[in-house]
Amino acid sequence: MKRYVLTLALMVLCAAALVVAVAFYQPAGGAGGRAKTGAPPARAAHAQPLPEKPIEEIVESVGPAVVALNTTERRLIRARFRDPLFQFFWGGEDFIAEREGIGSAVIFDAEGYALTNEHVVGGAQEIEAILSDGRQVRAEICAVDRAHDLALIRLEARGLPVAELGGSGDLQVGQAVLAFGNPFGTASRSAQPSVTFGVISGLQRNIRVERGRFYRDLIQTDAAINLGNNGGPLVDMTGRVIGLNTLIVTSSGASTGVGFAIPTDLVRERLDDLRGECGRVGRTKRRR
Repeated sequence: MKRYVLTLALMVLCAAALVVAVAFYQPAGGAGGRAKTGAPPARAAHAQPLPEKPIEEIVESVGPAVVALNTTERRLIRARFRDPLFQFFWGGEDFIAEREGIGSAVIFDAEGYALTNEHVVGGAQEIEAILSDGRQVRAEICAVDRAHDLALIRLEARGLPVAELGGSGDLQVGQAVLAFGNPFGTASRSAQPSVTFGVISGLQRNIRVERGRFYRDLIQTDAAINLGNNGGPLVDMTGRVIGLNTLIVTSSGASTGVGFAIPTDLVRERLDDLRGECGRVGRTKRRR
């Protein structure tokens, strides 16, 4: 009898030990999380996206910061033949050739600083800027970055409306955008920038164009971009500038729904250097 009781007691102790073991053992990633105590791990905080705005509201806020540009470039053309007798009969003296161009810019600093493309103003001796209120003011080139097709210009006016430079790192294909600018010089005549609507068609596009210029990480959009839009802002639906309209792929010279913009993240990387060349004080550390 004693042996039976001892055996029964041992069996009860073993069973109890087994229950304790099962209670504390949980496979990794299993349901054992319910047995743990304490506060759950904190999740990483994410910034709330800015609310989207109606198109009319964006146009009202960004439009006044968009500038139409008229440029004049003068070049000395040397006579092909220097023989005086030939020039007497056939002409051929040196002469000055003028070439006019159009483009756009976006004001980001109330002191008159605006961004545009280098190919819009590079080489120009005269730059006329038409503000959204109809004023015509002169502009001068402060600095250029030909490798990235960027130029910083300063308008002869102060207290100007500005557009906010946003980030371009979180853009998504399919995202709605607005392209502002001066297509075919229309804004030069009416002082109001043109606005077109589209979506982001692609990101990080690399394109080589004539004269060996190579563009990296461009934003592709189907928002209509035409001659004269170059240098104008590409804006998201929160009203922030996400790119500078730069080029189109076309066989006709007009928009075919394949336009490209330099992303503002790249613009920001180069902005300190451009400001430094303008001689501004208090700039941040230069970045290459």
